Amino acid sequence: MSTLGVNIVKKSIPILNQGAIINLMLWDIATKPHFYMDFRPYFNGADAVVLFFDINRSNSFTNMNNWWQICDKHGLIRVPIFLVGIISDPKSPKI
Repeated sequence: MSTLGVNIVKKSIPILNQGAIINLMLWDIATKPHFYMDFRPYFNGADAVVLFFDINRSNSFTNMNNWWQICDKHGLIRVPIFLVGIISDPKSPKI
């Protein structure tokens, strides 16, 4: 299901035998052109970026260049950026 605007998920992960907790906050930002907005407020304080693309849809991978440019424009090029290929529809034909 496509994200409309922004979906935020929070999770606290205890580190065993360390007495520490990692507080994880994931921001799923809409990628459909008619939902595009000013992303800057969502990028403030980001410690990493995870870019997902559908391995069965070549345009999904091609669009990663646009997201890279958005990250660069907003100064996120200085944080770790992960590129992750996923299968959003296992029944779709492989390219």
